[in-house]
Formats: sequence, structure tokens, C-alpha cells
Amino acid sequence: MKIGFEYRRTRNGSVFANFRDGEFRFRDSIAFGNDVPDRFSISVDPRTTPLTYPDYYRGFRANEYYFFFQDDWKVNRKLTLNLGARYEHFGVPHNFRQELDSNFYFGPGATMAERIAAADFRLTSDNPGDLKNLVWRKDYNNWAPRFGFAYDLMGDGKTSIRGGYGVFYDRLFNNVFENIRFNLPAYANTQFFNLPGAAAEFTYGYPALSVLPQQLLRVPPVSPRHMDENLRTSYSHNWFVGVERQILTHTVVELNYVGTAAYKLSATNNINRFQEDGLRFNTRIANDNYRGGLANSHYNSLQLGVRQRYNKGFSYQGSYTWAHAIDQLSDTSPITNSNPDLGFREAFNPRGDYGSADFDRRHRFILNASWELPWLRAQQGLLRQAFGGWTLNGIYTVQSGYPFTISDFNDPNGDGNFQDRAHLVSGQNLSNALYTGNRPPVEGGVQLIRSGFFVPVPAGTTLGNLGRNYLHGAGDQNYDFSVFKTFKTPWWNGETGNIQLRFEFFNLFNHPKLDLPDNDVDSGTFGQAFYGADTTGNLTGSNAFRIIQVALKINF
Repeated sequence: MKIGFEYRRTRNGSVFANFRDGEFRFRDSIAFGNDVPDRFSISVDPRTTPLTYPDYYRGFRANEYYFFFQDDWKVNRKLTLNLGARYEHFGVPHNFRQELDSNFYFGPGATMAERIAAADFRLTSDNPGDLKNLVWRKDYNNWAPRFGFAYDLMGDGKTSIRGGYGVFYDRLFNNVFENIRFNLPAYANTQFFNLPGAAAEFTYGYPALSVLPQQLLRVPPVSPRHMDENLRTSYSHNWFVGVERQILTHTVVELNYVGTAAYKLSATNNINRFQEDGLRFNTRIANDNYRGGLANSHYNSLQLGVRQRYNKGFSYQGSYTWAHAIDQLSDTSPITNSNPDLGFREAFNPRGDYGSADFDRRHRFILNASWELPWLRAQQGLLRQAFGGWTLNGIYTVQSGYPFTISDFNDPNGDGNFQDRAHLVSGQNLSNALYTGNRPPVEGGVQLIRSGFFVPVPAGTTLGNLGRNYLHGAGDQNYDFSVFKTFKTPWWNGETGNIQLRFEFFNLFNHPKLDLPDNDVDSGTFGQAFYGADTTGNLTGSNAFRIIQVALKINF
């Protein structure tokens, strides 16, 4: 049996000087030339008179500890079991200066609307009971059992069945909670304006805080970073079962099923949106950037593979995966071109966003091979150095496309979040909405979405009838190829030492790849997907053109 323990004291200090030197925005080049901005923003400590800069430094501390035990039990010649458990405690971070820790806490009320309306900022040092000096309550319930087995089916070492199950906990990454540094009462962004047509009340100056009139500075309604005071640790159930069979001396095939179910995943959701009366629940603040374990996800996959270990200079591996990843949000703060707001389409209905994950690829096939050319491989001396030592390598990948959502960014439900989904035209079948072949060309790309299928949300309706990520973009294929020339150099860097000259070609055939289409139903380029660039015209890493590089590698 193995037993282990770890204690970790984390100390994370950082400076986030947001708007420290001020941000001036000018209406046009003439205003810029005359030093007359129309808007100015700067961070201040609103507790001071006159207003001064806040303390930008935060030093977060936490205590974490973990322990585990594990045992391998060989039941008989064919069956081996692996049993264990792990406990993890991630301490609640706190600032080394307690008076700087502030959170936005729900107030009393019978409904969520009433609790948001009564919510306010509070220093953690003023918290009552078990929340005293804590941003959120401690979570002690992080037990993680583990189980695995391996079974030699025939007893000859050529066919094995393996499986396993485990619970895994996820430490909250720092950015989620560290942004409470922007909360009142010790920090706020203030801004003011020069109104069009009126005499300018301020001009550009530096340092901004010392040259601008104090009477103009004002603290507008802020957007709190609101940590869930009852935050629980995110966790997942992971399971696996598979069979592997040796079919030749150096070749095996395998078939595996892999699944996960994750719960209480960290997500950010604006819960203080505009209501039908045009007001927010809490009129003293702007957006309420509520952060907690708000989302769940599921993943299931069937994985088929074949591989040949290195034999006579040749090896290869092929794999095919069918998979489906489903979630409610695919990132803690998923702000993208297709999702410009924080949170779910409906603030209090996360299940309404349950659909294919943003990173879901339903099919993927990869084949890679490496061949050490036999020419003069066994020779020594100058002959081998000059003409031997060549290796060819290749990777071929073909995969289906990422999913996307058809959106209406005009905010038809009027809640202030603009990622509302569009409407499928009555009588149309969603499965026919995309061109699958002979796509009409457009400048820089193709028309991927057919016309006549989607419209903005109809008048008098607040929500479109489309789900999240129902459609998938174009798939792609890619060939990578490389040639290595190896020079043995035992006289310089040891018996196994060598120098390797590498010629590498990424996307060898310069195969064009389509980005996801413009998903804004009101856009003039709606449904168009472009080659090698995203919808804003930026070249993206996943869509890069052919890259050729030459490298020299020294192995000791």
C-alpha cells in the first residue's frame, strides 16, 4: 500500500493597475489634436477625499492539503485490482491585508430577485458566523475514490480488458476570485464626459488625477465581482473501459469507451439584467458578475486505435474517435465574437444553454508514421554520415468542424445581454440549413449557411426557438511532414549523442481551412465562412497557412 500527504501554502502577489494612468477617448482626430476627449476613465479609492489612487497590490494567501492511499491487489494470475482514495482541501484565499477583501453578498428575501435587490458590498471582516474573514465558506467534502482493474482474458498476455473509475476535484484558478480587488469600498472606476455641443469641462492632462478637477470625478454604478458565498469545489466523475489485443508481434489494436460527467464547474453569469420595466433588480449597481459552480458538462467517446511499435526502422499509429462533449458554458468567462456577454442566455435557466460544447468535434481520425530509411543504416564512418541516417515522418489528421449558434445580437428580450439566439423559419428543417457541397463562393471564402432558414426573433417574442450550438462548421484535414538527417557524434557528446538536422512542413499541401461562419443573423455577411481567417479578418493559429521550418537539434 502507498500513502501520501502534501501541504501547500500558496502566496500569490500581483499588481493590476487598471486605468491607473487614465483612459482618454476622443470623438475624432480633430478632438484628439485639440486635447479635448469626450470620455475619461480612471481608478480611484472612493473612500478618500480628495480622491486618490487605490492600492493596486493584492497578496492572496491560502492553505491547501491533500492525502491519499492506494493499493494494488493481484487477485490471481489474470486479474489485478487497483483501489484507492484521495482527499483534497483547497483553502479559501484571503488577502494578507484583511481590510482589502470585499465581496458582493446577497441580501434577505424570499426570491432571488429580492435577494439581488438587497445585495451589497461587505468586507469579509464584517461577515457573520462561519463566513467571518472568508470570501466563501470552506468546503471539506472533497473525497475522491479511485478504482481500476486489468484482466488478462486468455491468460497468454495478448488480450487484456482494462477499466477504471475515479472522482477528481478541480482547484479554482486564481483569476476567478482575484478580481474581487475591483470591488467597493476600496476600489472603483470613475468616469466623466464632455457632452457634444457643450463647453469642455476638462482637457487631456498627465498625470490625469492631479490635473483634472476633483468636482468632476464621480463613481458611477459599478459591476461587482460577486463570488458565491456557498461556493463548492468543481468535480468530475471519470470512467473508462477498454479491450486491447496483440494481433502481430509488434502490433496491437484497442477499443475503448471513455466518459466524464462534471458538476459545479466555475462560470460567470450576469444576474442583474434589465427586466420588462427597463430596470435592474438592483439599481445601485450595473451588471452583477456572479461567479460560482453554475455549470455542468458530459463527455462520451468511442476510441479505436492500432499501433505498431518500432520494428526494423518503422512504426505507426492510427486512431479514430467518435465523441460528443455537452455543456452549458465552455469557459468560465466565455466572451467571444459569437458570445459577447457573460453568462447564460437566460440568467436563471442554465439548462436552456445545454448543448454541444464549443470545442466539440464529433469525428477525428489521426494517422502518424515514422520510417528510418534502411540505406546504409548498419554502415559506419564517412559513408553512413554522408548518405545514411535519414528518417521520414508524417501526420495526417481529418476531423469534423466545431459547433456554432445562430444569434440575434439586437437583444430582442431587452435584458442587456446580446447573445440571444435567432429564430428558425417555420417549416424549415435544421438538418438542411448548411451547404455540404458546391458551396457558393464569396470573397475570401464560401457561403456555408443557406438563405431562408433563419430570421431575427419575431416582434412580440423575447426568445428565439433555436438551441445552443446546434450546427457544426466545416471540417478540415491536414498533412504534416518532416525529414530528419541524423549525424552520430560519439567523439563529442557521448556514445548515444548525435546532431539532427530537421526539415519540417506543417500543412504540407497548404490545404485551405474554413473558419466558423458569421453567425449574426442581421449581418450582411451572415452565413459566410472565410479561409485562413476568422470573421474579423485575423489569421488564426488553427487556420494558419503552410509553415516550413529548418531546425538543428543536439541530443546528448
